[in-house]
Order: sequence, then C-alpha cells, then structure tokens
Amino acid sequence: MTKKNGPVILGVTGSIAAYRACDIISALRKKEIEVQAVLTKEAQEFITPLSIQTLSRNKVITDMFAALKNGIPYIHRSRTRPGSF
Repeated sequence: MTKKNGPVILGVTGSIAAYRACDIISALRKKEIEVQAVLTKEAQEFITPLSIQTLSRNKVITDMFAALKNGIPYIHRSRTRPGSF
C-alpha cells in the first residue's frame, strides 16, 4: 500500500519572492505531493496563474468567489482533515 502525500495549500502573495513559488511547487510535485495554489491579486503582478497551474497541475485560486462558481472547492481550515480540498 502506498501512502499518498499532501495535499499542500500554497498561498502566494505580492512580493518578489512570488517567483520562488515555482521552485517550491516543482520540488513538491517531484515528491508526488499534490499542490493547490492560491494567488493574491498582487502576486499576479509578479507571476501568472498559468505558470503556477502548469507546475501544480491544478487550477489556481485567484478569487474566492470566482473559484466557487468555476467548480474549485472552497478551502476552509475547519475541515476535518487539515489541508484537504
């Protein structure tokens, strides 16, 4: 039986360090850890959601309300399993 890793929710905010998110996602995916990225409006000034989506293999949440309308589950910290989405 293999153990499934993750998921990891990665929040990216608006600073030059947003570029580091690509490295982090790549490293996590190499370890077969599922990544769900959340980008703020400001983060999108430094890196595009498409770049993050390609690396994470998941849709990127850029707007909480649009995510609900587009079928991306809402991430809520009160779920029974921390980090589940």
